[in-house]
Amino acid sequence: MLSLLFALITIASAQDRVTDNNAHGWYNYFGDHPVREGSKWGVHLEGQFRRHDVATAWQQLLLRPGVNYTVNEHLMLTGGYCFAETWPYGDYPFTRGRFPEHRLWQQAQLRFPTKRVTFVTRLRFENRWLGNANNSDFRFENRFRAMQRIIVPIRGKTYFTAYDEFWVYVKPY
Repeated sequence: MLSLLFALITIASAQDRVTDNNAHGWYNYFGDHPVREGSKWGVHLEGQFRRHDVATAWQQLLLRPGVNYTVNEHLMLTGGYCFAETWPYGDYPFTRGRFPEHRLWQQAQLRFPTKRVTFVTRLRFENRWLGNANNSDFRFENRFRAMQRIIVPIRGKTYFTAYDEFWVYVKPY
């Protein structure tokens, strides 16, 4: 009976919410490439083009290059730079104008393969400089991100993957 009462209260309060319907298209490339066969050093290349209104207008551009160092078969360390540009979008945008962001980032990626699946843990720390709509000033903050991914091979180069990530903002001194 208590759960029915809770459900009714939740449904009643949800009717007052503002709904913002958006159709987004996110186009991504993620790649880790060794500088030569057998080298522990490599290049991380990442580009994300996020669009809204059925992919006709900008939402966000993110370019994230980095340098990889493979410690062993289970651990890869990476450091790099990220540029992000975010545009206002939707019926209720969180910003009045587009703004840039610059990041320095460092991460450790751990791989734990088993007979049937591979588990990947990524720990990333970001130093962020966030611009404002008129590019007159930048705010500094830090963010820690932890991602857990599971990879299940299906057949050949076909696989299933699922992941989740949480972010913790770390105030600067």
